[in-house]
Amino acid sequence: MKIRFIFLFLLTACSQQKFFWQEETVREMSPGKQRQRIAFLEKRLRTAQREKDKADQAVFSLKEEIREARLTLIRKQVDEFEKQIEKLQIDPYKFSQFIQREEGNLLIKERVELHEMIQLDPSPGAQALLDRILRLITELNDETRRI
Repeated sequence: MKIRFIFLFLLTACSQQKFFWQEETVREMSPGKQRQRIAFLEKRLRTAQREKDKADQAVFSLKEEIREARLTLIRKQVDEFEKQIEKLQIDPYKFSQFIQREEGNLLIKERVELHEMIQLDPSPGAQALLDRILRLITELNDETRRI
């Protein structure tokens, strides 16, 4: 019972006290307190701005890292596709079957992803990789016509 009474007493005593960062009307604040409050708020603003700048930089860095990881993955997929094509070119029949089966769908996911990357933020690496894929598709079409 005594603990509850002491707790209630402390709670009411603390709620009556105003701290300089709490809202007060301009009429209640003295010029010194107003300056103090302004200085406090300006300091909080500077701190928040620094934290925001750090967060923005972290977001930018992560986006760049993701972009590079995607480009690396697509580059590896294109390399694997080229190796697969080299193996298939040994047997013209298997090669023509593969081309007919994959016609129009050759590296479509990669092309779409690269196109989206270029639309959002053009970079020479993404454009070069897309050009490489399109050149590969053109060469495959030319070879298919010869067969």
